[in-house]
Amino acid sequence: MKKVIYSVLIACLTAVCLIGCKDDENMDPVGQWTLSDPVIISPEDGYSMVMNELDPNERIYFEWKAAVSSANFQVRYTVVIDTLGSADYSTPLVSVTADNTGKSTTANIKVADIDLALSYAGYPAGSQANLEWAVIATCQNEQTWASNPINLTRFETEYVPAQL
Repeated sequence: MKKVIYSVLIACLTAVCLIGCKDDENMDPVGQWTLSDPVIISPEDGYSMVMNELDPNERIYFEWKAAVSSANFQVRYTVVIDTLGSADYSTPLVSVTADNTGKSTTANIKVADIDLALSYAGYPAGSQANLEWAVIATCQNEQTWASNPINLTRFETEYVPAQL
């Protein structure tokens, strides 16, 4: 009797495994889907700004249209400011996660933070920096981006740390 029960149990488990192991259409393997590029809304191509050191908390606002995963996976965004003509944005001068922990299609950066980064990068005080900003869309192991040139003029006074 035990052999019959074990045989029936094994047959049932085998049937459950075979039925449960069919292809799932919602689980596309990596590489079987696409990610579109985000589309920049603002700042527009060639945006210029003289950053005002009297208002260091002023912000530059960035906005774009969402990138879309063909498999409906979640996309997260990072905004970077880098040297003009950067190839892959792997070492940007400034990098911030988009609003709502990267899920939003907006971000903002304080001009004081940008000025400090430009100072560290060797741009002289009061000089215009011809840069590029990009929004990088990341979805699993895929990345796409859109970029625009941006011209920013640094604060007139050089940043001096309070202590070394």
